Amino acid sequence: MLRTVIVLLCGLFVIGCNRQPSETEAKRQLTGRWLLDTKHDCAYGPVASDELLLHEDGRLEQHLKLKDGRLFNSTEGHWSFIPKTNVGLESRWDFRTDVKEPVKGSESLIVEFGKDPVIVIDPDSNCFYSKVQ
Repeated sequence: MLRTVIVLLCGLFVIGCNRQPSETEAKRQLTGRWLLDTKHDCAYGPVASDELLLHEDGRLEQHLKLKDGRLFNSTEGHWSFIPKTNVGLESRWDFRTDVKEPVKGSESLIVEFGKDPVIVIDPDSNCFYSKVQ
């Protein structure tokens, strides 16, 4: 009997940890200020800082600063939640290592929801945005 209770509790714990948020909760978690995390050897070109502002009404702002001091700002973008684990970003400056200038485009990025959610740019190069609480 005790063994059955322990197994059930462990199963509920595992299910609870892996539960995807509802669409409303996902949008709530995504809304806010996100900063590119440069502390983990992110190989994302000569980027000094990158900030995303995901507004509740779906507007997207981005403020990208390169190490040489150049600024690339976008205030006319749009974001949307793509169930179950992605965010669509339209008119986002992107700086790949194989280009010399940032390129504005649209893409779908993976979101890892949880206590400290992250938006993953490239899982292979350890590049992601962390939400500023």
